[in-house]
This record gives sequence, structure tokens and C-alpha cells, in this order.
Amino acid sequence: FPWRQRREALAKMKALGVTSEEQVTELLDRAYKSLERKLRHKKYFFGRPTTLDAVAYAHLLLHRSSPVGALLYKDVLGKYPALSKYVDGISEAHFGPGAGLRDPADVEGVKIKRRKRKSKGRQEKEEFKGAGVWITTTVTITALTLLGSVLSLS
Repeated sequence: FPWRQRREALAKMKALGVTSEEQVTELLDRAYKSLERKLRHKKYFFGRPTTLDAVAYAHLLLHRSSPVGALLYKDVLGKYPALSKYVDGISEAHFGPGAGLRDPADVEGVKIKRRKRKSKGRQEKEEFKGAGVWITTTVTITALTLLGSVLSLS
């Protein structure tokens, strides 16, 4: 349940003394650095696909390709080109060339009916402001999960 994950993430943040988005970004930077160091330009962390590869691939692909991930993690992930190369290599090896997260509207043969946007009312604007809380929670959960995975390997 999302509310349970949010509560757990906030408890972990409190235990780690994390109180700002900058601190989450700093932890994420440390996690990326550790992953890149453990990868050492290999195709997989342990020479063959493992659970670590699946988890790292999923997180890195989400951080690089999703709209929220690209917005929040683009600068941090950009410092580690080996991790982007790792994601590209796994995508191509297991899902074919050009694989990755794409907008379905860009896929040939897929027709999507998009609704025309109407102007936002006052209530919708307030709801949009509340979405920032969910984005922060998502950032925190992802960063702590990735950091926990990396620290358990150390």
C-alpha cells in the first residue's frame, strides 16, 4: 500500500537523519558512485545476470527514463556514464535494440486518443501542489531502497 510505503520511507529517513531533498540527492549520488565502482565496466555485477542486476537495472532505468526520474535524477545520474551504458547494454541484450521506456504514442502502429486539456480550476491546482509530497516520497523510497541494496553488499 502506498501509505504504508510512505510511512516506512519517512521512518527510515528520520532514522538516517535525512530532512531535505538535497540530502536524498546526496545519498543517491553515493549509491550511484558505489554501484559504478562495483560494476567496474563489466556487463553484469558478478559476471552473469543476478538479482542485483535486475534491481539496479530497474531503478536506473526508472531514474533515467521516467518523467519524474529524469526531472529529479538527471544531473546526478549524468555524472556516471558507465551506469547509463550498463542500462543500455542490458536493454539491448535482453529486450532488443532501442528498448527502454518509451511513450506509447511514439511506437509505430499504436494509436492513442489523447484528451484535450482544459484549464485547471482552483481545486485542481491545490491537488497538483499536493503531488509534490508524493514525488518526494517516491524519491525517498527509491533512494533508500537503492542505498540499502548497495550497503548490504558492502
